[in-house]
Amino acid sequence: MTVVAIATTVMQVLDAVRHVRLVMAQASPSFLLQAGHAE
Repeated sequence: MTVVAIATTVMQVLDAVRHVRLVMAQASPSFLLQAGHAE
């Protein structure tokens, strides 16, 4: 793979992770608050 291909893949993965975290935050804000207080 070229450097450009690797960089593009990394960006897509980061974008997907961010999307999943946003969906989880909207679906269960109370869970995230409890997890935050636990830490």
